Amino acid sequence: MTLDELTALVARRLEGKPRALLLGAPPPADQFDYVNDPPYEAVVLGLLPPGLLLQMPTEPVCRALLSGMPVYLWANQPYRRWLHGKLLQRELREAQARLIRLGAREWRGETV
Repeated sequence: MTLDELTALVARRLEGKPRALLLGAPPPADQFDYVNDPPYEAVVLGLLPPGLLLQMPTEPVCRALLSGMPVYLWANQPYRRWLHGKLLQRELREAQARLIRLGAREWRGETV
């Protein structure tokens, strides 16, 4: 890390919101400054479409977990409100539980 990168990181932290890579749609909680490129301090798994949740963990999530970076998984995923597709819902719940077992933190919008 160069001195300029360190200075930028300290300035962002003083501003309040940490930078986070967002996968999926942004969740209702607004605690991060979402970015698409490094550097970032966390990975946020927001409102995920079913296909993306079933593919987890993806490359950015694996890299974050292996480096010790926090990965936050939005707990109230949209599939929980579906009335049909019980088998698919079970697979999605298992995918969510697998992410938590791997080290992702379930997040409901509380301060991180």
